[in-house]
Amino acid sequence: MSVQPVETLGLAAPGSVDALDAHELDALTSAAAWYFKYHGRMIAERADDRSAAALAQRDDFLDLHAALGKLGVRLALPSGLKPRD
Repeated sequence: MSVQPVETLGLAAPGSVDALDAHELDALTSAAAWYFKYHGRMIAERADDRSAAALAQRDDFLDLHAALGKLGVRLALPSGLKPRD
C-alpha cells in the first residue's frame, strides 16, 4: 500500500472545513472513518516495521486518527499502535 500525497486545489484555506455543508462534512468523515477501520489492521500488522514506507504510513494513519478526533469521530487505535506523545 503506497500513500500518495493529495494535492488540494481551489480551497481558500487548505485544511479548512468551513466551506463544506453538513452533508459534505458527513460524507467526508464517514469516508475517513471507513478508511481508518478498513486499513487499521494492515497498519497495525506492520507496527514493528521500521522501513521508511511503514513509518510514513503510520504517521499518516495517526494524523488521520487525530483529524477524525477533532471532527468528533472517536475511534480506538488498532492493537499494536500507540498514540503520539
